[in-house]
Amino acid sequence: MLALNKIPLGDPSKIEQAFPKTSLEIWCCRYWMLREWECNETVFPYWRIYWNRNDGGIIVYRGKTIRMKHKNAYIILPNTFFQSHISGSKRKLKGMNVVGREVRSGDNEEKLSSGHLFHLFIHFNLGVPYDYVDPNLLEIQLDEKQIDQLEKLTFLLKQEATYLKRPQEFKMGQNLLFQSVIFDLLSCLHEKIWDTMGLDNRVSDVIHLIENNIHRNFSNTELAQECHMATNSLNRLFKEEKGIALQQYIRQRKIARAHTLLEHTRYSIETIAELLGFANRYHFSRIFKQVTASTPAQTRKESILKVAHLS
Repeated sequence: MLALNKIPLGDPSKIEQAFPKTSLEIWCCRYWMLREWECNETVFPYWRIYWNRNDGGIIVYRGKTIRMKHKNAYIILPNTFFQSHISGSKRKLKGMNVVGREVRSGDNEEKLSSGHLFHLFIHFNLGVPYDYVDPNLLEIQLDEKQIDQLEKLTFLLKQEATYLKRPQEFKMGQNLLFQSVIFDLLSCLHEKIWDTMGLDNRVSDVIHLIENNIHRNFSNTELAQECHMATNSLNRLFKEEKGIALQQYIRQRKIARAHTLLEHTRYSIETIAELLGFANRYHFSRIFKQVTASTPAQTRKESILKVAHLS
């Protein structure tokens, strides 16, 4: 019999390695031609990547006006307040005003560029703890290889947009292209971006538990038992680390998840309420309005209207 210590290992080194774990979830990846693009004080609980093929896009962040360039990508971190519009457009300075449609294979982009902004955007989450970086908006200067990858991505999206009567179901190879673009751009971020998440390990464990079981309604005692702490000690530590009470945090995370599902899926409001552990639609709607000052139905309607403007 072969001795255990004689069995060859896949990794022959005795030095352990630890790699950060992400849970990338892409909500949408689209390429649009926009006649109007006004978003005022917009904030979302997910990451955004913007890239424009032509000039004319403007982002305002912390009072600074950023004129978007073709050779730059823009990464907007979760829960970042910003504004956007097209240069020279008439502005309403309230809410969202987006008019345009998806770019299709037959569109002559060069001919249409004088009246439209050709705009690629990707919405995604990375999971705990990487969705908890400090809010920020970052401008990344692209190299030729990155621009080539973005060109491939827009080419793929134009082909898919040509068949408007079918769902856009991407193959694994295509999905890997989306992921490679996202991770390549994120790899350009300074390491200090990720250093802002230095939570106490016990608080981090509690957050992981909540995020991975968002449908459950944990009591503080249940969570304290999971991290082997007294309930009052966990309550105090969590408030010190996150600046918010534990149950208030759970409620906000459920509503943030609900907001994403309302915008990016076709789940009914009843189904979303069930997925997030609410007693029923009415309980869900009441809590949603307390947190966002809007109802799930209003949020869904605004999303549908926005899509209608773009069709």
